Amino acid sequence: MHFLNRLLTIMIALLVTFLIFYLVSILAPHLTDYITEKLSTG
Repeated sequence: MHFLNRLLTIMIALLVTFLIFYLVSILAPHLTDYITEKLSTG
């Protein structure tokens, strides 16, 4: 039971990390475009 608990915790941690990297990879281009646009306009 304790082993399953630990395995579940590790899987959740990996899933959260994967989701964060996924969101960053999606949002990063938009964010850089937004920042460069702000910098270029003033």
